[in-house]
Order: sequence, then C-alpha cells, then structure tokens
Amino acid sequence: MENTIFLDHGLSAKAKGIYCQIRSVENNPEWVFTIKGFASLVRDGADAVSAGIKELESSGYIIRARKRSENGRFLKAEEAT
Repeated sequence: MENTIFLDHGLSAKAKGIYCQIRSVENNPEWVFTIKGFASLVRDGADAVSAGIKELESSGYIIRARKRSENGRFLKAEEAT
C-alpha cells in the first residue's frame, strides 16, 4: 500500500483506517462491499463507516459505484476502488 494517504493531514484517522481495511479485503473475490458488512468488521457503526467513506470519496481516494439489477434497481452491494 502506498504511504500517500498517511501523509494527508486533511483526512481523519478514521478515514485512513477505513481505507486500509478496504485495501485488505479488495482482492478477496468472496468479499461483497456493503456499509453494514464493512461495519461488521470494525467497532464503529454503519453511520461512522459511511462518514469515513464519504470523506475518502470527497478526497479522491476511492470511487464508489452502486450496481444495478437488470430492471434498473440498485443492488445492496457497492464497489469501492
């Protein structure tokens, strides 16, 4: 993992930790990213995880994409890259 994120003083420690946790599971083909699923890996609740992910997204460290079913409805799973 690159060290750039650790040198970014504009990010909270929570956001940095979330980023590290995402990177630790991103290559696991069995991992399906959801806020609730991710929150189950850490002590923080879904709201705290969501806030940290929004912070990472607004800083350009991750890009979120919600998948849609064939009929256009959003699926529970998201992609974070």
